[in-house]
Amino acid sequence: MATLGLSQFVSGPTHQAGHTLDLIFGVGIDVIMFPSMKVPWSDHYALKARIDVPPPPCLGGEPIWARPQRLMDPDRFRQALRDLSPPGDSLTELVEGWNTQLLAAINEIAPKRPLRPRRNRAPWFTEELRKMKRDLRRLE
Repeated sequence: MATLGLSQFVSGPTHQAGHTLDLIFGVGIDVIMFPSMKVPWSDHYALKARIDVPPPPCLGGEPIWARPQRLMDPDRFRQALRDLSPPGDSLTELVEGWNTQLLAAINEIAPKRPLRPRRNRAPWFTEELRKMKRDLRRLE
C-alpha cells in the first residue's frame, strides 16, 4: 500500500479471533482513530474514526436555466394555443411564427429561472450504495 501512497490507520485487532481484518486507508487526510468496540451482532469490532478532510470546492460556473414545474399550468397553455394567430403562408413563415408565438406563451406561463449547481453533500452515497440499501431492506 505504501507504493500507492496510502496510509493505514487501523493498528490493532478488529476481529474476535485477534486478527486485523478491517482497515481504513487514506491519502493526504487526517484520521483520528478511537478504540474499537465489540458489538453483539458481529464477530468484527466496530471501528470509530474522525476523518478531517477539506470540503470540496463549491461548483461554480454558469447557472443552468430551467422552467420550474410548479409554475407550469396546462389550462393557461391550452388557452395560449387557442389565441395563436396564423403567422404566414409559406412553410418557413409558419414554422418560425409558431415557434416564436409558442416560446412567448411558455415564457409568460413558466419563465426560465437560473439554477445554481449545488455540491453533493454526500459524495460517498453512490447509486450502487443506494441499490444495496434497497436490497437489504427488501431482504429484512
